[in-house]
Amino acid sequence: MGRGYTEEQIQQVVEANDIVDVISQYVTLKKSGSQYMGRCPFHNEKTPSFSVSAEKQLYHCFGCGAGGNLITFVMNMENLNFIDAIKHLSQIANIYLPDPKAENDAESIKRERQYKLHREAALYFHKMLIKDIPAQRYLFSRGIQEETIKKFALGYSTSKFDGLFKHLSYKGYTRQEMLDSGLVLASKRDDGCYDRFRSRIMFPIVTVTGRVIGFGGRLTEKSEKYPKYLNSPENAIFTKGNHLYGLNIAKNNIKDGKIIAVEGYMDVISLHQAGVKNAVASLGTALTKGQGRLIKRYVDEVVLCYDGDEAGQRAMIRGIEVLDGLDLSIKVLRLPAGKDPDDFIKKEGLKAF
Repeated sequence: MGRGYTEEQIQQVVEANDIVDVISQYVTLKKSGSQYMGRCPFHNEKTPSFSVSAEKQLYHCFGCGAGGNLITFVMNMENLNFIDAIKHLSQIANIYLPDPKAENDAESIKRERQYKLHREAALYFHKMLIKDIPAQRYLFSRGIQEETIKKFALGYSTSKFDGLFKHLSYKGYTRQEMLDSGLVLASKRDDGCYDRFRSRIMFPIVTVTGRVIGFGGRLTEKSEKYPKYLNSPENAIFTKGNHLYGLNIAKNNIKDGKIIAVEGYMDVISLHQAGVKNAVASLGTALTKGQGRLIKRYVDEVVLCYDGDEAGQRAMIRGIEVLDGLDLSIKVLRLPAGKDPDDFIKKEGLKAF
């Protein structure tokens, strides 16, 4: 563990906090252009020279030269070391962190096993897609190219009752670990298990640091019995409202200071393939405050582009209400009735979008 905590744990804590919110607990800040200004807490002054950047998540005092990020601010204000500052911030964000001094901390080991299990599941699903010609044909019929399949690590869950369960068992994962992941379910008739996802295109949900934490699955054929989309349940490593699908890729392609937020996995994939590489999705739900703070960490402007039906427009209104107060410029891109970003970009093209 670097400095006692893993990079993933540190990133999780930092992303769950906003520097303006935290510093506002110690300093009265006022908006001044793109910055926030206040009196420096590290030296006496009458004229505010302490600047906080929400965009960069940094602070700097023009009077005494003090400066740094969220962690260094807490370290200096509370006289804490690095590990204790992370622990303090985790408590503010209500995030559980194991004791870094306990090398064999059971909770930490369980979480790491879940990360590895999900990574193995993603590899399995991708391998099944490469083997399944009909599943590939389905994606090709939707206009998804082979390069895009690899970029988003798309996969396929076969119709087998317990294909993933048997694969993960072979790889050394216990029944309880698989049940905890939510990727398999306990049989009501015996001690066996069956796969949650079957006959679905699989979309790995990946953190900004590149770790698989869950999946979305889409049926390849219409069904009256099963939902078209199915998502992983929340577990020890996955809280739906704190992540955005595609942000792990979009964060490296933000050039104009904005993110386009859409509803679905296919919307993100089709937009990226067409050249709109700053698109992310809210995992099938209306945007949450946690997702809004995550967006704010990377950009100052968000464009909401939801489906053109009534449900999509309601979700857009809820999204605006959630984002209000996060110091984001909010814009709306309305699509024709009945259209979603996936449909529109394929039929009308990038220029029209």
